[in-house]
Parts: sequence; C-alpha cells; structure tokens
Amino acid sequence: MGGFETFQGGRTALEDVEFCLRAKKMKYFFIITPYAKAIHKQSIIGREDQFKTGFKEGHNRKIIFKKHCKQDLFHKIWFLWANIGWILRQFLVGHFSKGMGMIKGLFNSLE
Repeated sequence: MGGFETFQGGRTALEDVEFCLRAKKMKYFFIITPYAKAIHKQSIIGREDQFKTGFKEGHNRKIIFKKHCKQDLFHKIWFLWANIGWILRQFLVGHFSKGMGMIKGLFNSLE
C-alpha cells in the first residue's frame, strides 16, 4: 500500500488518517478492539512550537481532503465545518497558538 505519507514541511502529522483513507479505497477494513492500547508520549525536547504544529496540521488536513475526498460544494462545506470544530476545540482547551496555526495552515501553503 506504500507506507505512510510524509507531508511537506517534514511533519508527518495525520499520516495515519491518510493511510486509512488509502486502505479504505483499496477495500481494506479496520477492526477496532477495546483491548488494544496506544500510548503517545510527547517530549518537549525537539518539539516544534504549538503555532507551527497547528500550521502543519491544518495544511496536512487540506492535502488529505484534496487527495481523498470529493470536491463538490457539499463536501467542501462539510470539510470547512469539521475544521471549525477542530479549531474551536483547540481554543476551548487553551491551545490558542495551535488553533491560530491551524487557521493559517488551512488558508496558506508551505510551498
């Protein structure tokens, strides 16, 4: 299936989402078990600042949408609505810098 996508800017955020969409298109299915556990440990050392993380995440969402989703008006509105929710969530939990980065990433390009 080609492995995980490495997005522009060197950040692989949302590579799992992109991989799952590709697998779905190839007729693979996922089985979720409540017994599986994943622990994401984050280190402050070597991490980008929250604005840059948000920027790249917003930009990568846009790339995934363009690559895997229908581009009609209905789906564009749905995509925008979903992103408003993701951004508002960042603000509600106090990650203002990340939320602002996500807004900028959606409307700007890394190119």
